[in-house]
Amino acid sequence: MSLFMEQTNVGFRWLTCGRRLFMRNPALLGGMGACMALVITLLSLLPMVGGMFIAFAAPLLLASTYLTIDAVSREKRPVVLHQKALRQSPRELLRVFRDEKRVIPIIVAGMFSMVTALIGRVLIQLIAGSAWTKEWTSLGVVASLELIAALLVACTLYFVVAWTLVYALPLSFLQRRPLFPAMRKSFKASMRLAFGMLVIMGFVLLPLVIAAFISIYSTSLAYLTAFLLGAAVLPLAATSLYCSYRTVFPEPEAAPAGVRPAMHQPGVASRPHMR
Repeated sequence: MSLFMEQTNVGFRWLTCGRRLFMRNPALLGGMGACMALVITLLSLLPMVGGMFIAFAAPLLLASTYLTIDAVSREKRPVVLHQKALRQSPRELLRVFRDEKRVIPIIVAGMFSMVTALIGRVLIQLIAGSAWTKEWTSLGVVASLELIAALLVACTLYFVVAWTLVYALPLSFLQRRPLFPAMRKSFKASMRLAFGMLVIMGFVLLPLVIAAFISIYSTSLAYLTAFLLGAAVLPLAATSLYCSYRTVFPEPEAAPAGVRPAMHQPGVASRPHMR
C-alpha cells in the first residue's frame, strides 16, 4: 500500500509539473493539443481503419510534442506571443520530420503501435465476437462477460504500447539512444513506476470514457466532447509525461531552464521543479 500511495503521489506531482510547464507557452502547446484532438477525432470517423491510423499517428504526434516541449522548457521566460504561437502549432506536429535521422525510427514506432492495435482488434473479435458491436443493455450474461474480457485485453495492449513508447521516444530523439534498447528501457521503467504512470494514462483516457457514456444518448455529441476534452487533456498529459521522463531518465548534461531534475534513485521517481 505504501508503494501504491508513494507512486500515486509521484504521478500527481508529474501532473502538477506538467501544468506548470504547459503555462510556459499555453498558446503553442494548447494549439498543438487542439490539432492533435482534431486529427484523432477525424481519423476515428473512418470505418474499420480509423483505429489503425490513430495507432500509427500517435507516436508521431507524441514525438513531435516532446521535441516542442523540450524547446519550450529551455526558454528562459514564458512566451506570451499567442497569435504567432497558435499559427505555429500545426507545423509543430510534424517537427519530428525536420531531422531525416528521425524518420526511420518514428516510422518503426508507428508500425509497432499499428501492428499491436491490429493484433488487439483480432483478439477482441475472437473474444467478444458480435457482442463488440451491440448495445450493452441488449447483451446477456455470457456476452457481457466476453465483452468485459475483450475490454481488458484492449486496455492491456494500450498500456503495453504506451509504456513501451512513452520514454522510448524522448530517449531516442532527445538523448539520441537507439530505438529498440530505448523501448526496452521505457517498458521496464514504466512497469517499475506503474502506479504513477497509471495516473497520467488514466488522465489521457478520461475524454474517451466520458465520450463513451455520452455516445449512449448522442453520437455527434460524443465526438464533440471527445474533441473538446482531448484538446485540453492531451497537451497537459504530454507535458506531464515529459516531466516524468526528465526525472526517470535525467540527462547527464546541465538541466534546461525551467526544469531541474533531481538525481534518480532506483525504483523512485524524483520530483522535477518548475520555476
